[in-house]
Amino acid sequence: FRSHFQAFQPVPDIVHQELLALFEEYLIVGGMPAALNEYISSKSVYNVGEVHAMLRNRMRAVTEATFEEKEAAKAEQIMQVITEQLKRDNKKFRFNSIRKGVTYGLYSDSILSLQQSGMVLRLNEETRENHFKLYLPDVGMLSTAFAGEDSPEIRKALLENYVMQMLTAGEKYDLFFWESDAMAKVDFIFKKDDKTTPVELRVIGNEKSKSVASYRQTKSNQEEFYYRFGFENFHSTSVMKQIPYYAIFCL
Repeated sequence: FRSHFQAFQPVPDIVHQELLALFEEYLIVGGMPAALNEYISSKSVYNVGEVHAMLRNRMRAVTEATFEEKEAAKAEQIMQVITEQLKRDNKKFRFNSIRKGVTYGLYSDSILSLQQSGMVLRLNEETRENHFKLYLPDVGMLSTAFAGEDSPEIRKALLENYVMQMLTAGEKYDLFFWESDAMAKVDFIFKKDDKTTPVELRVIGNEKSKSVASYRQTKSNQEEFYYRFGFENFHSTSVMKQIPYYAIFCL
């Protein structure tokens, strides 16, 4: 994988197709050890949802045992609305989904506690820290939370959650997302050594986004290329480097 990544040369197509099929199973199973053990022992994805439900209950028990009572209640309110937030086309966290009149200041400490305990992953907007998205720590848990629902927004949420957990695992980059006043969106921006690199996510397989181009036009500190994560094999152009979803760990 790493040699193909370094050269941006495609892997054999039969291997590529098999890996894409395994990737689809990973979106269901995720990477939690208990869920993986169930998948391996049963050779099936059918029972991993029960394991995810058990893990979610354990997370709730941890917050009740380790957070102060008020913070634990607010943390649970946050956890309960993440799935609904991610179903939307605009996946920025909205506090009015908890209740009307709620503000960031009221819940900022609870969000920080959830981050520090590894129960949520947070992605800030590039220039506005109080604009952010929250993801679950594992894409399999999110898949179970969607309980078989299907829509383009849900598909995108799963792919975003997967990318977020992969990119934060190594802590190699500062990560942001970006939105323009005209509502162009880039889901992930890498920042390292004062250089920024946008990422385009392909959800269906062949759709094209103009948002990366919009971002690149507004920035002077950008890299000469951008990454595209999708279902196509490794390849590159003068300005784009395509990485299959299953190989993001190479970054």
